[in-house]
Amino acid sequence: MQFGPVPLFENISAQFGHGKNFIGDGYRSFLLSDVAAPSLFLKAKANLWKFQYTNLWIWGRDLRPNAVINGEHARKYIAIHYLSINVTDRLNLGLFETAISASENGIDANFFDPLMFYRSVEFNRGEDAGNAMVGLTAKYKVSDRVSLYSQLAIDEFSAGNLGDLGDWRNKFALQLGGKYFNAFD
Repeated sequence: MQFGPVPLFENISAQFGHGKNFIGDGYRSFLLSDVAAPSLFLKAKANLWKFQYTNLWIWGRDLRPNAVINGEHARKYIAIHYLSINVTDRLNLGLFETAISASENGIDANFFDPLMFYRSVEFNRGEDAGNAMVGLTAKYKVSDRVSLYSQLAIDEFSAGNLGDLGDWRNKFALQLGGKYFNAFD
């Protein structure tokens, strides 16, 4: 069940509910896919000129069997920031960030910081245990029926260990694809 999006101002909307979310293009997304279990979430979107900024906060559960504490699945708190810009009428670029915290003491107030990259800096300084991931998106509209898209996701990046691509700290994914709309019209 979801409510919204509810327009708060002319260019700002909010949505609250229990469901799935998706960020990216294509059938599946490396950034945020709707294949995951539904979770409680709060989403805020702001549109300003050619920019769209999305904040998404998710309260979820770690459903892995080894994440059961006292007979209950551990809590996960996820903060997502996504900034996209329509560079031209045909080209859209996006910047993505997510921070996942598994705090056993409840939710930290900093979790609600709407600024992009704040949580990544905090994780990098070792102030919190969790996971941070960044990503880039690009979409080019070839015609009204054809668009090309790409995503780059970087998780647990460690510049000092970049030479060793097998290192657990360097996880990345690249997706390239295309969409053809109304193929049978």
